[in-house]
Amino acid sequence: MLAFRHIIEDVGLPEVKTFTPCNVRAKLEFQTWKTRLSMNTNSNEKYQLISKWVGPFVLSAIFVLSISGRGQSPAGSPIVVKEGQKVVFLGDEMTVAGAAVPGGYVNLVVSGLGTLGVHITPVPAGKGGTTNEMLARIDSDVISAKPDWVLLSSGFGDTWNRAVDIEVSRKNIAAMLDKLQAAGIKVMILTPTSLEPIENGLNTQLADYTALLIKIAKERNLPVADLNAAFLSNLKAQPRGSIPPFLTSDNVHPNPAGSALIAQTIISALGATPDQMTKVENAWLDAPGGATVTGFCNFCVRHTTLSFAQYEKLKKVAADRKMAVFDLINAVYLASIRDGLRAHGDFTNTNPDDMSNQVDPIFTQKIEALVR
Repeated sequence: MLAFRHIIEDVGLPEVKTFTPCNVRAKLEFQTWKTRLSMNTNSNEKYQLISKWVGPFVLSAIFVLSISGRGQSPAGSPIVVKEGQKVVFLGDEMTVAGAAVPGGYVNLVVSGLGTLGVHITPVPAGKGGTTNEMLARIDSDVISAKPDWVLLSSGFGDTWNRAVDIEVSRKNIAAMLDKLQAAGIKVMILTPTSLEPIENGLNTQLADYTALLIKIAKERNLPVADLNAAFLSNLKAQPRGSIPPFLTSDNVHPNPAGSALIAQTIISALGATPDQMTKVENAWLDAPGGATVTGFCNFCVRHTTLSFAQYEKLKKVAADRKMAVFDLINAVYLASIRDGLRAHGDFTNTNPDDMSNQVDPIFTQKIEALVR
């Protein structure tokens, strides 16, 4: 961490937005962090504590404009979702994140379809848990909304720590599909993404789960967006010597590149042609807020929005210095907290909101300088 003390000062496009949600537990953790920091009068010791307690800054690898295995849809077929239709995004915590931030996959799907003249009404219905909980809320969260389409995403909640036996998963998914189809709602199945690295042991369970979903979809003649295949194909194609993670921020949750890949795969599976996908990707490139990078520590979470074009500049800055983008942004974040503490002076009475108010603009300015 101390190697990051010499922060790059060259190289910022405007309109980089930062927002900071903090929860009660995080504020309590902050008090512990603050107390420990106040006990160390030596500035170098303070910096080491900052490095230890801040934790990783979560930032993505790259924006992928060309992918293989985007989805299972006949070439040249029309987009099956139509203008004005209501689409429920049903899933677990991956879907929660996909809708919660501007650059999440749900929002990218909505904007991507809009670029093609198909403006939908999205209904986010993600919630942490398994297909047990998903089935329990299918009526209240989904069918009651009277959607035209449901994009059903499951896998991580069930397979994580083997929370749900795969046979139970099959029965839960079948029961959900029975309810949805009885209500006249069209369904697309989304397979789970993979973890990084590819050798991660949970990927074997996710592969089995993916095979189950594809089998169910085939039996019911449902369209599939095979996110698992798209992620694995992308990871296998990464150049030798590249610095991971590539599609995730923490080897599990999608970073901007992963979110874009998920959205690309879904839109393609909905029937978009390669030419249409190129149009969507070009629109994403310069759209403000298309890429959401996330930083967190023990007392706060920050989501900073960039365009993918800005993010490409950030990636180049890191590459020029032979750093992972993850490390570069972590260094900027640590430097921002350091500068915030210096500006505050006596931090013994500092609370998380005050600290956020000081650190956020500093962090934004540093990011702007890097992507100018």
